[in-house]
This record gives sequence, C-alpha cells and structure tokens, in this order.
Amino acid sequence: MANGASRGTNHEMHFREFLEKTDGRDWVVIRNMIGLDYEQQQNYTLTITAMDMRSLITSDKQFHVVVRDKNDVVPRFTVDLYTGTIEEEQTPTEFLIKYNGNPITVVKAEDADSPGPQSEVRYRIIDDGDTGATKLFRIDELTGGIFPLEIFDRERNDSFIFDVEARDSIPSSLPGTSGPNRDIVKVQIFVADINDNAPNFEQIRYEARVAENAEINEDVITVKAYDLDRLSNLKYDLYAVHGGRIPFGVRTDSGALFVKEPLDYEKV
Repeated sequence: MANGASRGTNHEMHFREFLEKTDGRDWVVIRNMIGLDYEQQQNYTLTITAMDMRSLITSDKQFHVVVRDKNDVVPRFTVDLYTGTIEEEQTPTEFLIKYNGNPITVVKAEDADSPGPQSEVRYRIIDDGDTGATKLFRIDELTGGIFPLEIFDRERNDSFIFDVEARDSIPSSLPGTSGPNRDIVKVQIFVADINDNAPNFEQIRYEARVAENAEINEDVITVKAYDLDRLSNLKYDLYAVHGGRIPFGVRTDSGALFVKEPLDYEKV
C-alpha cells in the first residue's frame, strides 16, 4: 500500500494492509493502526498495488476512507465574560421597540464537530435560586441573544450576574460524560441610571440667626440635599414664597445661603 506521500494521505501510516487467504483466494484487509480524529482530518486516500511476481506486472486500486464524526468536542464560549447594559424604568416592550428587537447582549459558543446535531449549540440561563435570573431575563436558545423580562430599578440593583450554559444536541461520546457536551460562562448585565428621582433635603426645616450688621457675601447657613440618581448634579436656587425681594442669595453648587444686600432689622 502506498504511503501517501505522492498518491495518497497515508504518509503517517494511519493504515496498514494485511494479507489473508480464504478459500484459496488472496485478500487484503486494511486496518487503522492509530485512532483517527475527524477534527484533524476528515478523509484519507489509500492506494493499493497488486503485483504479479512472475511478470512483475502491477495494478493499482485507490480507496477513499471517510472518517465518521462522533460527538467528542465540547462547545466553547468565545470569551470568559459577556456584559451588557439596560436602562432602568424600561418595560421589555419599550426595550424591544427602542433597540429594534436587538438583545441586551449575545453569547456565542463554537463547536468544532461536523455539521449536524453534534455541533448544533443551544443556550439556556442557569438559575441558581439567588439571582432569580430566569425571571428577569430570557435567552434565545438558538442565537444566544439575552432580553429583559422585567422593569429594573438601578437604585435597588445596579447589576446582575448569572450563568449561561451552551450544550450540543446529542449525547456526548466522551468517556464518563452523560448527556450532551456543555460549557458555562458568566454574564453580567448593568442597569444604567436615568434621572427618575427627585432630590430631597436632609432636614425638613432649616433655621439660622444673622446679625443686622453682617457683611455682604457672608455665609449664614448651608442646606444639603441628596439625590439617589447616580449621576445627579444638584444645583440650589432661592426664591420667596410670597414673592418680593430677598436680601439673601444661595451658592448654587454648595447650598450655602449668604448675605446679598445690607440688612435692616427695623424693615424686616
């Protein structure tokens, strides 16, 4: 049998021929001598030469060996962590409309097995009971796209971490493995903040005393407010409840009230 260097693909001696005689006839049996790996090579070409030892006349016969794939490759995710972002206070329908049906993020696993159920990857969210991920998100089992199922509030949870499984579609042929081959990856979804919280003062009422002869621009008292929104940029302003002129001003960034005009106790 030719070694494949010029006429075939058996140059690494994956196959050997063995002569057998049955009922007075000569047979050639071809056996593979080492394990074959479909992912490395899918077919082999073998050439067998028969020679008449008297006339030395030869005849060649070519054979093609096709390697049948087995489900021996585990699907692998292309990255170690997938991330995505969704705005808070947005319904699932509003999200789909705003992003034209696109998902928050897409996970992807690759399977090197031949086309067929052994390489058809399906995805599912693994719910560990703590995050309740399957109640918050859904995943397209064929595309790996992740979509929201709930309205999120960043002030309650600013991110969610959960596991996604990729599995092929038939039982594994790997030793000691039951069910399909599978891989798991982490997914983290961040909740983006929107300006959905009104600022609140730390106290309901502020009181201060100021001398009649206080200097112009002298600070009297500082009021403080807080906002649960992460990117809030508070500014302070001052106005009279019943209208009229106010001899005080407020520093817009700090909330400090200061004397803006001369004070006259007898007029106030």
